[in-house]
Amino acid sequence: MEPDFLLDLRQATTDQLDRYHVHYKKKDELHALIVKLYTFWDKYIQPQKRQVRCSFQLEQKQPSLPAPVQEALDKMQQWCEQGVDINGFQGRGLYGQGSRDYQNVLYGIVHLHLSAKKSDPAPVLKKDGFAKPSPYLLYAVFTDTTAYFLDVEHHPENKGEEAAKWTSLRFLEIMEQWPELLQGRKMEGMKLCDSDGNEIHLGDEELAQLTRNHINTFLPTKNGGYFSFHGGLMGSGDSMDAVMKADKLMKTVQLAALRYQANRKQLHDAFARILEAAGSPVPAEYDLHFVYVPILGQFAVVDRRTGVTWDFTKRQVYLLRNRPGCKSGFPVDLQ
Repeated sequence: MEPDFLLDLRQATTDQLDRYHVHYKKKDELHALIVKLYTFWDKYIQPQKRQVRCSFQLEQKQPSLPAPVQEALDKMQQWCEQGVDINGFQGRGLYGQGSRDYQNVLYGIVHLHLSAKKSDPAPVLKKDGFAKPSPYLLYAVFTDTTAYFLDVEHHPENKGEEAAKWTSLRFLEIMEQWPELLQGRKMEGMKLCDSDGNEIHLGDEELAQLTRNHINTFLPTKNGGYFSFHGGLMGSGDSMDAVMKADKLMKTVQLAALRYQANRKQLHDAFARILEAAGSPVPAEYDLHFVYVPILGQFAVVDRRTGVTWDFTKRQVYLLRNRPGCKSGFPVDLQ
């Protein structure tokens, strides 16, 4: 059967959305589905071992927190260091334009409900995959190696002055104590000004309102800096970063289909060589599909019969084994 990589991409995208319980409509266009997936992935915390670093503000506040909250915070630190999946402690609004949670996600900030107990050997989740909500939230930033615990706050209402406690401006000022989090994001020599050249001072409420109306701006801090993150928002309200990634993936899958058509024999020969080298049988026909490959952390073309994988972006052919972290391969040059 002739492969249909675009159809495969749609199936692979909806499979990922279903896996994480992200809502979508079956009639949604492929590009919109991919945007939704990349937006979700910006919030998803990949389970892996991380060093935990707490802000000065949180270290000072921690002794005054209620004992159960301190215990939940300690448990969250332990699980981060062990590489436990803690995504169930995030809010249920995994994808929602205009919400304050969505605003923070645009800047790499997530919140986690501090409902874990000291006696919990692993996260306790409900049937919907989420943990019990908590009146206290941990705000954090996650990189591949480090979990930065910014602050803990009582869950605010969605209105009034208290709502400003979970907007991005205050957290950005906390993040300034870790220069690596803001590297390359500071806008040098710039100020927000009105038409007369007077500097504009935006607060959390103004920034939240701009985000809700899909208007981009730079985030100012008390230290005089202006910062921009993740490209901001499109006019549609979608994350610009997610839209650009979706555009790239759409072009990539189309290019992969063209390269496969132009280099079919060369690719099949490469598949045969890697299978023979591994002592595996070479099938008379391949069953190629465009799927998401966790071990590669990206989409690729995979033969379902043998596990041979073509990473067209890196021009590599792999033989993936059914063991985590196990792969072998070699480069293949295509026209």
